[in-house]
Amino acid sequence: MPKNLQCQRRGKGSSVWRSKSFRSNRVDYSQIMGIFGDGKTIMGQVVDIIKDQIHTAPLAKILTEDLREIYVIAVDGLYVGQHIKIGINAEPSVGDITMLKSVSPGTQICNVQYGNYRMARTSGTSITFVEGVGNNGKITLPSKKNKLISLNSIVTIGRVAAMGRVIKPLIRAGTNYYKHKTRGKKYPNIKGVSMNAVNHPHGGKEPRLGHSTTVSRNAPPGAKVGLIAAKRSGKKKRA
Repeated sequence: MPKNLQCQRRGKGSSVWRSKSFRSNRVDYSQIMGIFGDGKTIMGQVVDIIKDQIHTAPLAKILTEDLREIYVIAVDGLYVGQHIKIGINAEPSVGDITMLKSVSPGTQICNVQYGNYRMARTSGTSITFVEGVGNNGKITLPSKKNKLISLNSIVTIGRVAAMGRVIKPLIRAGTNYYKHKTRGKKYPNIKGVSMNAVNHPHGGKEPRLGHSTTVSRNAPPGAKVGLIAAKRSGKKKRA
């Protein structure tokens, strides 16, 4: 009896294919938003730097002076025991969390958040604050594009840590497998002709299919593989 395709099993949404986000720590400024609303500035100390499997960058565990524990994305140069400032009047030194209007032009910032904006959170990335334009601030993204965002955006001073992550080789396919599994991604990607006939319509001993791979848009899920509702197939003719 044929088996369900891998895309059918993933579409069911079972725990095997689900991202293990519940194992991750929440990383945002939600616990300290009241500090900026009150216009205060408090001190915090880095008590630990942890590796979170969901995030590409390490996380810094901050203990504030009012005994709140928060997790933020660690910046390059941050160390355990370092004291940082959190608030609108925080000095723009590495690791401090402040508003964009308190940052001097030319400063590198990361983990920018305003409303639904979430920018510069990946390992090794940073944004450069160029200048203030009215109620907005002009920033340069890693793509070299310029963008205007509100000066009330909350930012972290510095560049996100783990800049050399992409340089380190994976070495083993098993390492890449667990990297994808943690995020609920599909790996490895196997061709249908390489599978057994029981697993895929293109599978079997003979790699030559012997029939058209174009299927209807309304085909059932178990048969909807190949060139789906293709306008044309084959090689293009030279003009």
